[in-house]
Amino acid sequence: MTSITFSQPTRERILAGVCQLLSQGKAHLPMSQIALQAGISKSALYYFFPSKKALCEAVILSIFSRLVADLEHIAQESTPAPQKIRRLIATCIDRARKESTLTNFIFRQVFENDATALAEIFALREKSMAVFEKVISEGQRAKEFTTTDAKKTAAVLLGLIDFSALTAAFPEADLKHTIATPELFEHFLTLLERF
Repeated sequence: MTSITFSQPTRERILAGVCQLLSQGKAHLPMSQIALQAGISKSALYYFFPSKKALCEAVILSIFSRLVADLEHIAQESTPAPQKIRRLIATCIDRARKESTLTNFIFRQVFENDATALAEIFALREKSMAVFEKVISEGQRAKEFTTTDAKKTAAVLLGLIDFSALTAAFPEADLKHTIATPELFEHFLTLLERF
């Protein structure tokens, strides 16, 4: 076996390996399989993550952090606010649908993890909401959106996105006939644009 360098790239390789395994539909992953996927020994895996719970928390935070970074990038684009909002919504929903096994994993882990992990997840969710709020406020200043409470509007949008993600994560629940449809998002945005 080659020499193992304990570094941030190794940690990221482990997290990427877990995400890849999950995206292949593998919901229950033994630590030995995760180590093999990352190309390291099981003991090296435990060096980075002393427990499976710590690894799961890191995976969730990594997924959320990447999503927040993507949303922040979209918010910086020089396009009209209505177009940005549509892209933000599409990014969240597309990610949840394309990575439904990851989304399922996140929802399952959220309800099993401790208060510290949940606090970190909620902090990242607040960052997501701040991005939506910023774009809505930007649209209001440009007279592209109605004058409304941007924070509450962002919260409603994220609630609908969460519900869409839940629908994608648990297809066995047959939630496809519920309210969080693309038409509903478009109707909501149409109302927001009227002034």
